[in-house]
Amino acid sequence: MPVISAIVNACDRVAPLWPLTHFVAVNPFVGMTELPFEDAVALVERTGHAQMLPGPSRTTRARSVADLVDELTPSAMNGHAFVVDEISKWCSSYFDQGQAAWPMPWRDQSLWGAWKAAACVDANAELMGIASFRARVGHLSDDPVEVIAAALSELGVPVEAYDTYLLRLLMSTPGWSGYVQYRVRVRQMAGTVSDELTQFLAIRITYDMALHAATPSIQRAWDVARGQLAASRADESAGIAARHRRLADAEYAYQAVVAGSIAGPLAARSEQTRPDLQAVFCIDVRSEVFRRALEAQSPTIQTIGFAGFFGLSLEYCADQGAPAESRCPVLLSPSLEANDASPAPRIARWFEDAWHSFRTSAPSCFSFVEAAGLGFGAVLAKATTSRGAQTRAEVPMSAPLTLNLPIGDRVALAATLLRNMGLTRAFAKVVLLCGHGSTSANNPYASSLDCGACGGHAGDANARAAATLLNDPWVRFGLTAANIVIPADTTFVAALHNTTTDDVEVGDIAPTIAEWLAAAGRAARRERAAALGLAGLGDNQVDVAVRRRSADWSCVRPEWGLAGNAAFIAAPRARTRDVSLGGRAFLHEYDAAADTTGSVLELIMTAPMVVASWINLQYYASTIDNARFGSGNKVLHNVVGAFGVWQGNSGDLQVGLPLQSVHDGATFRHEPLRLSVFLEAPTARIDGVLRRNTPVRQLVANHWVCLLAIDSETGDICRLSDGRWVTMTPSAMGSRNSVVGAVTSAAVA
Repeated sequence: MPVISAIVNACDRVAPLWPLTHFVAVNPFVGMTELPFEDAVALVERTGHAQMLPGPSRTTRARSVADLVDELTPSAMNGHAFVVDEISKWCSSYFDQGQAAWPMPWRDQSLWGAWKAAACVDANAELMGIASFRARVGHLSDDPVEVIAAALSELGVPVEAYDTYLLRLLMSTPGWSGYVQYRVRVRQMAGTVSDELTQFLAIRITYDMALHAATPSIQRAWDVARGQLAASRADESAGIAARHRRLADAEYAYQAVVAGSIAGPLAARSEQTRPDLQAVFCIDVRSEVFRRALEAQSPTIQTIGFAGFFGLSLEYCADQGAPAESRCPVLLSPSLEANDASPAPRIARWFEDAWHSFRTSAPSCFSFVEAAGLGFGAVLAKATTSRGAQTRAEVPMSAPLTLNLPIGDRVALAATLLRNMGLTRAFAKVVLLCGHGSTSANNPYASSLDCGACGGHAGDANARAAATLLNDPWVRFGLTAANIVIPADTTFVAALHNTTTDDVEVGDIAPTIAEWLAAAGRAARRERAAALGLAGLGDNQVDVAVRRRSADWSCVRPEWGLAGNAAFIAAPRARTRDVSLGGRAFLHEYDAAADTTGSVLELIMTAPMVVASWINLQYYASTIDNARFGSGNKVLHNVVGAFGVWQGNSGDLQVGLPLQSVHDGATFRHEPLRLSVFLEAPTARIDGVLRRNTPVRQLVANHWVCLLAIDSETGDICRLSDGRWVTMTPSAMGSRNSVVGAVTSAAVA
């Protein structure tokens, strides 16, 4: 049936929007990666009225009836804004997660049923000039598919334009569409089918149907506009192609500099002295700066890049009775239970809930302001002048963690973890497992600065779980059967890198290592100081200023997060150890010689590489068109339902990063480039992974990422171009001593 097919196609194009409690970077074009990049640009600019490439867009816009109302009556009813506000009003009530003191009375019904019940008693639409709106809604079917089919017929939308028109409706409210899509995806991962996004689409099309019936002038204008829904022109394609070439040229220039810095044969590895310290960090681009700083403390320090959840898909419970949290990439489901048994957080949470209820309840909220308002002035003053480092870990890093897993499964998990990490021999006496998290105040998007590999949470629980697993003597005994022998004097230590302050939280550790970590933190803060506007300060002043930002409720840029990210490099650390990549590269440890089956490469390309591309494309989109793919000015943010953000006091949910996350007030701090992926692996092996994995092949073949291969013996680098591997010539690359950290241009329209 064309209607059902069109609904499915339109809904599949919508990217999910994760809630604030575990906000993670999402490729806003994730539903379009089976299309070539240029075709997706045309579709997004036509249906989303958004910018997707630098330079002016000339793409013909598909219009809804609400869009037409804005054109016909610019000084009267604002059709689009009215529809968005009405939908937002009811969705925020329906999806509320405890922020509202008085819940919506119809939340026990489906989304469509609840909206119908609410709309039938709400006179707002009729007050705005849409006659008999409540009566119209009352006569609608209880089946949202039937409603959509009836609306398409009443509006006279051509069958060939169904997909375009329905996608325009969803793209006109990308925030709410995305949040509903998130709910659908979560249920799908749990094995449940959900049609909630179809229900949402029925709500949206009902407003168009009602606006169409409002006046004859709207009907006449719609008769013309509906015939243009699927229209495109040859000059539009040519304009997109020209803009795309400029983007590709900028990406090639960046690739050439990176390639020149890491190309060439590596010195033969010696089986020399045992490292004094091995430190495993997340592949997050912020770790690149700290790893360089730590390695500079001693040649006996080895750092390793690995996904920050340490290969453990945790369902983590911080205290008894608290809801469990998924501490793993959002593309995975938790497979391992881990918990802390301390009752202290539970008691603290009870008092916090009681305090929140007192502040927001109808009888006490006004008296609360008079009684406690002045007290909060002191709290704000303290937060503004605080100079101390902020603790990020929820529980001390040395605290024991309970893993609910049989011993055989523990051994298998530990073996897989170590092999994927590339750490199966030559263990140091201390192996630091360093997760990461961020600290900021008054920041609804705080979780966006935490570890994406841990599902938008800090990586402390995963680091502690990995240390617990690998310190278990029975696990170590079992590993010997897998030819992994961990020396008896090797200790795995959990730590947490605070990416705002570059402090490392860790339990008991040797004084020498503690000093190395402290010195690395000082060096990393100094490197980041200029980008934070702290250039010219003395060493101690930088330390104080950086730490103060993490507690300052008025600071809109406590850190730059992953701004600037542009490369993903899977190779031995020796390939990049002496190169400054300026916090722009995801670094994953990979040794092709040890990966005899190619399974580790396949894992890297199908998981960390994909997640890195999601992060990259979210920053890309939030920079290219922050109004539609970002979240605007964070100073104007208001939290909605405890799960999302409005810009001001109404409107659509905001979908991406705040402008302050990519712009410093004068210029963009993120250069919108697609991810350049460097893999030190045989091209035949890379091709095999692409053949076996359609989603990854689509990312590469359709130019959502740029793929390059490094020859392990010669260090030559070739680039995959139109299905062929083409060697990059030395004359086209920068020197190995080039610094590739600076943003080379602000290619933003």
